[in-house]
Amino acid sequence: MKNIHIVTITDGNINSLNLTLKSIDKQKYKNYKNLIISKVKLKALNKRFKNIKRIFYYKKNNSIYEAMN
Repeated sequence: MKNIHIVTITDGNINSLNLTLKSIDKQKYKNYKNLIISKVKLKALNKRFKNIKRIFYYKKNNSIYEAMN
């Protein structure tokens, strides 16, 4: 099976990110890596959802579109 990479970009909305991460965790296909890019540090979610397949990356930038690039 091929390994896929899921890039999740957030502006710091914890509720929507929480739903997204729960949805990713429920998927049957488990051969993935999940990179979360945020402009604010989300300590609560980092502790709750941190696992070997997930990487949290924090960088303050000018806009969410800059984070996508």
